[in-house]
Amino acid sequence: MEKTRIGAIIIVSMVFLSGMMVLPSSVQAKQGQPDLIVRGIGWVYPVETGDSLPVTVTVENIGEASVQHGFWAELHYAELSGFWQEATETYQLWVEPPIRAGEIKAIETTIVALNTHQVNFEAIADTTNLITEVDENNNEFHRCLIAVGATPGTSISVPVFLKNEMLFGDVFTVSVDESTIPEGWGFAGGLPPTIVTAVPGGNVQLSESAIIPLDTTTNPVFYLSATRQSDLASQTIMIKVITTPEIGFSLNPYTNEFSMWGADHTQQSDFVASSTIISENGHKRVEQFTVTDYEGQYVQATLEILSTRQHFEYSILEINYNGVITITPENNRFLTTFLVNNGELNQFFQYSIYSPGNYAFTHYDSINNETEITAIIDSGQPNIGTYYGWEAMGSRIESGKIVATLLDTSDPSEPCCANNLFCYNPAFCGIGL
Repeated sequence: MEKTRIGAIIIVSMVFLSGMMVLPSSVQAKQGQPDLIVRGIGWVYPVETGDSLPVTVTVENIGEASVQHGFWAELHYAELSGFWQEATETYQLWVEPPIRAGEIKAIETTIVALNTHQVNFEAIADTTNLITEVDENNNEFHRCLIAVGATPGTSISVPVFLKNEMLFGDVFTVSVDESTIPEGWGFAGGLPPTIVTAVPGGNVQLSESAIIPLDTTTNPVFYLSATRQSDLASQTIMIKVITTPEIGFSLNPYTNEFSMWGADHTQQSDFVASSTIISENGHKRVEQFTVTDYEGQYVQATLEILSTRQHFEYSILEINYNGVITITPENNRFLTTFLVNNGELNQFFQYSIYSPGNYAFTHYDSINNETEITAIIDSGQPNIGTYYGWEAMGSRIESGKIVATLLDTSDPSEPCCANNLFCYNPAFCGIGL
């Protein structure tokens, strides 16, 4: 118990989990052929203009045969957030073979951030067509996020750009996924315009004022989509409105330290963290953790914790936002067993339940120095990711949901932090987003 440090670290370099799951191609894989898709794009938060920005592209082979040859992928980075923006910068990424059928591989790079709190990425797998695939038309993936801070009881304007990259004028249909709008929220003048006409090469700025209820406690992500009428091509962007801080938890087996941290994707400081032990009996205790932002908005989580020398387990009993809403998560538990000898990690195993039907296994192979993470989504087919070196997972509470966080394990002497996260399925991307 003496080795466990609680509440001593407030890390706000969060990564936005890349949102929605990319569904496998509708084209059925032929026997003996691979099929590559970009499963997701992840990046580190907060994003600050001019700072180094780690980005991870995850590529999955959804075919029935292994990819035995390396290939090139491209990462396009646009300066403006919005739809069909021209790439300001392009990065070439080499993907090492093999990628087994059903396997997911992560490719990491570091770029320089062009804007604060917003990104606009497109990733394309096998850009030079070195790999013969079942479907050659499902290799592109677009991810755009705008994060804005807001105060309950106010409204905030969110600018979105729509670029017509065609050589002729075109009409776009723009809509909001109404299922992503919480009760009491709205838009001044209604939902964004449904029809937009854009001249060739021109940028059209859409700006809608989101109305934020006074008693809000959520940090919703609105999904805005635009469909190009000339070819019915569609893109989606995410707008995240931050009104309440978020809280996360992680364990570092090297130091045997359990840490809590706060983040809101837009601020880098001004958090106050505290913890109170409610009860304690032997190796088990119930502890309450609180993260408060500079405006006094707070999130509070009550955890039941079991801690021994080589075993750490916790479950989240209660989540409270500003004393108004209390959410009791159903069926969540996070178990880690580990063995460190002479400064080397010899054994590491995690079993993480995020909700009924959503769980993950993390296993570190010390002989080959690689980690395999297997995620089960709603009792479906497992998704398997293999990564070089030791990887560990933590948990983050986001608007009442418990989501997975892949932790920064680059320095074993330091407590793990949510500093290098990417996502490839709902268990790792924020269930329900």
